[in-house]
Amino acid sequence: MPLPTRFGQLSNLDIDASEAVTVIGTEGYTDLTLEFIVGVANLTGFLVEYRATPGGNFMTMASVALDYTTPKAPVKRASGDLNVAASGPTVHNLRLDVSNANAVRISAAGVNSTLVGSYRKS
Repeated sequence: MPLPTRFGQLSNLDIDASEAVTVIGTEGYTDLTLEFIVGVANLTGFLVEYRATPGGNFMTMASVALDYTTPKAPVKRASGDLNVAASGPTVHNLRLDVSNANAVRISAAGVNSTLVGSYRKS
């Protein structure tokens, strides 16, 4: 029996050097969708890492422009190059295949940037 859809919030109100925005447990889920807006200043980096087992290390799965603009597994869809996600009213999004992940860590870099949004795992 599939797990029920779950929702959560993303928030980091002072992104400078690359730092974790959130870690999302994905065990038993197949799909993760993020939607967020960036404030104050554009992002200068965006990193998606997966962990396969509860005690394992995180591995980079998406980090360069091509990972987002020409998606291939595990990235299913992205609103553009998230490394340079613009600040303002634009809603950025990312959809990931998480069927082989125990957890996903999202990190971002910027200059006093903010990132606020939500996620849905199903």
